[in-house]
Amino acid sequence: MLTVKQVAKQLGVSYSFALRLIRAGELKAINISPGRRHPCYRVEPASVDGFKQANEVQPAS
Repeated sequence: MLTVKQVAKQLGVSYSFALRLIRAGELKAINISPGRRHPCYRVEPASVDGFKQANEVQPAS
């Protein structure tokens, strides 16, 4: 399981943008600290890979 910081690094985006992707449901994540004031998310590597493939930029013809 990856932290939000690790996900951001793999995607080449900021921490806040990776968090926004999780909150928007673009990346599947679990909250490992339910009931707390600030959620602590973990993301499966397969979810990151699927997101990369789904959002891959296609070269222009």
